[in-house]
Amino acid sequence: YELMNVPFSSPGELTSHFTVRDSTFNPYTDDPTTLTPTRQGVRQLGSTFGHLLNFHGHDDSTSPERANFYRLLDYTEVPSRYVGTEKWLNASVFTNSPFNSISHFRYPGKINLNTIPGDEVFDALLGDYTSELSYTSFNGSRWQTGGSRFNRPYRNSHEGNLVPPGVPVMENVDCGLFRRATPGSDESIFDFNLNDVTRDTERSGYFKNALRQRLGNMVTTRSSVFAIWVTVGYFEVNEDGTLRLDPTGQGIEVGAETGEIVRNRGFCIFDRSVPMGFEPGKNHNVERGILVKSIIE
Repeated sequence: YELMNVPFSSPGELTSHFTVRDSTFNPYTDDPTTLTPTRQGVRQLGSTFGHLLNFHGHDDSTSPERANFYRLLDYTEVPSRYVGTEKWLNASVFTNSPFNSISHFRYPGKINLNTIPGDEVFDALLGDYTSELSYTSFNGSRWQTGGSRFNRPYRNSHEGNLVPPGVPVMENVDCGLFRRATPGSDESIFDFNLNDVTRDTERSGYFKNALRQRLGNMVTTRSSVFAIWVTVGYFEVNEDGTLRLDPTGQGIEVGAETGEIVRNRGFCIFDRSVPMGFEPGKNHNVERGILVKSIIE
């Protein structure tokens, strides 16, 4: 996300393009498709700050040909600082060093935005910015009234149409860290305004992008390790194999009439980053992905 602070102009033109924040500019809808003149008579690509690219602009029904620079951040990353996140290949055979590696698709040290359970974790993640964004506001951005309690997860920018039936399709720009505070607003939930002389967001694009840049190093939208709980119940069936129902239309669990219901429970931790084969009807090496397994009688 440091790319947001890179001026689009050449060094010789930077001082002519440089501006402070234009509070009248809507970064989501005012993004032009061509260079346009500014108040100073120079030309810019269209941004809240005249010398920076606008990463908020996105295609919509009124302008389907915007730059959509936010998509670039789905294809760029800083390699993990942890060992064991990739497999290095023989440089004498795979000569495109230092790119002779295969990712293990593990992201240790990063917090999944979709699994933050409460304000303790969220406040620790934000650090000095806890006064700018509350967990209640963040949690509200993950769901939309009228649907399930979690129908707007954070994800890659091209997955906005992957929603359950009855849930409105998300704008792609709202999938990640450029998500608007509310649908249709002109400010991202991770943007904030400060007039502090030491970090004035009205005069410096760096401070305006600081929180998003911090989160880019610390969060992810994917998880490799899952905790899975399984409970198996046993129900009575009729002679024809159909489920036996009580007067309310619910299935009758074995032992319900005598108060001796038996349910088997199991718990496991599964790591999907472990390479394994899947073929219907066959068990190859799926057991390798199970890190912990416990059967509770």
